[in-house]
Amino acid sequence: EPFGDSSGIPTTLVSGVAKEAGVKVVLSADGGDEIFCGYDRYRITHEIGKKIFLLPPFLRKMAARLMAEIGADKASRFFRIRNFAHKYSQFSEMLKTDTWQKLYEALLHNADNAYIKKLMDCPDCFSEEIFPHRDGNPMQGMMLRDYHSYLPDDILVKVDRATMYHSIEGREPLLDHRIAEFMAQVPFEYKYRDANGKYLLRKVLERYLPKELIYRPKMGFGIPMFEWFGGELSSMFERYFAGEDPVVNLDFARGELARLRAGSPVNVNILWFVLVYRMWRERYTA
Repeated sequence: EPFGDSSGIPTTLVSGVAKEAGVKVVLSADGGDEIFCGYDRYRITHEIGKKIFLLPPFLRKMAARLMAEIGADKASRFFRIRNFAHKYSQFSEMLKTDTWQKLYEALLHNADNAYIKKLMDCPDCFSEEIFPHRDGNPMQGMMLRDYHSYLPDDILVKVDRATMYHSIEGREPLLDHRIAEFMAQVPFEYKYRDANGKYLLRKVLERYLPKELIYRPKMGFGIPMFEWFGGELSSMFERYFAGEDPVVNLDFARGELARLRAGSPVNVNILWFVLVYRMWRERYTA
């Protein structure tokens, strides 16, 4: 199946370096964020949600409608923010939500629902409410959602493909069932405390590692998407965006590509996903 996470590229390159060094088995720390509450987006969503949900629903919807009328193109004139169009649509979607899950997924989405419907013939592609309906910090629901979907469907697929591509074995010690089962029973305040995730894990590691390693800012593992595909690699789109497609509205995709080249705020991640899908389709379904 097609795989759109661009961090698969650096993961594959790192696996190649390990292979060249003679390494046959590598250890990865996947699952740590989902089990120990490590992603910054949990904190960010919670902080935004606490403010948004203080507003009456009609005010939130009114603000979202106003943002839609103004549009990202006009608003971008007043802000110099990278990938502004995407963040603008994200916040607009978050204003329209009425549950913690919808709020979290609005932050995760690469585009709002209206944009996706223009791009794809996909009336039933949006998720159902799966957050646990229980007391406690909503960040626990975010962790559970990622544990059931993002972790197995993205992260573990990425690492497995990247390591197997170079014929090395990737192992995931933090996903030992004894660790997962134990942490599922640990009170939330031992996972997240004083605006720090992975609290219990960090306290254990303090016995073995310097604090500057344990408490340094979290770093992503992505590629410079905007620099690559907003520049010379934009030519890759030409071939794969040609013609028609039974799933993707390529007329709309080509229009977004034209806007990108004209310097308008465009979500390059969406164009990347379409590119990956079209490359996959040519190779495996032609």
